[in-house]
Amino acid sequence: MHHDGHTTLIEDPTTLTAAAPSAVGGLLRATRMRHGLSLNDVSAALRIRRDYLDAIEHGRSEALPAPAYAIGFVRSYAAALGLDQEEVARRYRAETGLAAKRKPELTFPAPVPERGVPTGALVVVGAVLAAALYGGWYYLTDTGQRLADVVPALPERLARIETMITPEPAPA
Repeated sequence: MHHDGHTTLIEDPTTLTAAAPSAVGGLLRATRMRHGLSLNDVSAALRIRRDYLDAIEHGRSEALPAPAYAIGFVRSYAAALGLDQEEVARRYRAETGLAAKRKPELTFPAPVPERGVPTGALVVVGAVLAAALYGGWYYLTDTGQRLADVVPALPERLARIETMITPEPAPA
């Protein structure tokens, strides 16, 4: 039979009372035995390993996986036996000290406001700097000479050949 998505193994759900065993494991074990169920029956119905159910019944929380899984197993076990799963889970947390353990409070640093130089300003400064560097290089490498002044005149022997090759201007 199904109850809130969990398999219920008994027809008449019992509720937690003050007369019930104080330990969650004892309560679950006593309820299971009162209904004539074995650990194997419950394990097969819930698809929870038998050794985990045995650890819950005997209060060996160290034999269980992570606390979130253990609490889930306790809830499923309680629901299958017709017990108030929220109350049983609350008691289990109190017994194992999980209720006292709080998640660490995370504090994140406030983001630093963006006060940086705008991208456009960086581009302008980069262009001005590049122009200044080019201007400085040009100024320092310019000797004031023209290219014609730098190239030596043709040697005399080549100058004679040039005059022989140069055609006479056509009459107009």
